Amino acid sequence: MGISGAACWLIDEAYNYKKGPQSDTIRNQVVARFLGTVVDDEIMNDFPELKAEMKFPLAVKVICLSVTPKDRHLLELKHQVSCFTNNNPLADCEMPEEIKDMLPKFLIRGNLEYTLAPKWCGLIHHNLQSTV
Repeated sequence: MGISGAACWLIDEAYNYKKGPQSDTIRNQVVARFLGTVVDDEIMNDFPELKAEMKFPLAVKVICLSVTPKDRHLLELKHQVSCFTNNNPLADCEMPEEIKDMLPKFLIRGNLEYTLAPKWCGLIHHNLQSTV
């Protein structure tokens, strides 16, 4: 194996990991083990030579992309981050307010706004009227 660490991992669709590595979602469990956030003692005992080959962390930085970083509650963000790093800045947070206070320290949130030229606004309005 002998994988050396990468400078950066880019995780697209990170919201798929909102249940965290402790969930029953196999994808989350595999990714957490691959990235070294969870060490599976049973696997290490069954394959002791594997432990010497594993290099953690696999990435110096992890960038998570998500259109919907949370669905129901802010704890989903804590669970997502737990899949990718064992240095989770939200690890000690228990309440949504604590998570919300921490977000500006590491979360970049972009909101796209589009301005349509007046001629397009009229066209869109006309098309909407004709479909009603």
